[in-house]
Amino acid sequence: DPSGAYLVKETRPHRGRVHQVVFDGDVEYVASCSEDLGVVVQGLYSDEATRLDYGKPMFAVALDPEYRVKKSRQVVVGGAAGELILNSRGWMGPKNHVLFRGEGPIHSVRWAGSLIAWASDRGVRLWDTV
Repeated sequence: DPSGAYLVKETRPHRGRVHQVVFDGDVEYVASCSEDLGVVVQGLYSDEATRLDYGKPMFAVALDPEYRVKKSRQVVVGGAAGELILNSRGWMGPKNHVLFRGEGPIHSVRWAGSLIAWASDRGVRLWDTV
């Protein structure tokens, strides 16, 4: 390619339409969410991959900006079920914590610093993780 750009990685982790693709703050991991009811987090420069299944189509995903360095490996997801879910790893395995529910599907989510912002049918909300 004359511009110097090149393909870093190509995968097909989903069986349905992908709704969103995001990076962590260090651009070492990429997450995607899909109508196949799942979220996949993959290492860009490794074979590491984690699949999270939620039983409903997922429309939005965001990675903790410090995903690479934190042992908790936090991911926030939302979708058709109308729940904003924080998934984190603990010493007893993965755990889901519902941060919010009840205002229709979650259409979009962003994580910057300690703030998580998301949009549902009724507006935009902010959550501070500190």
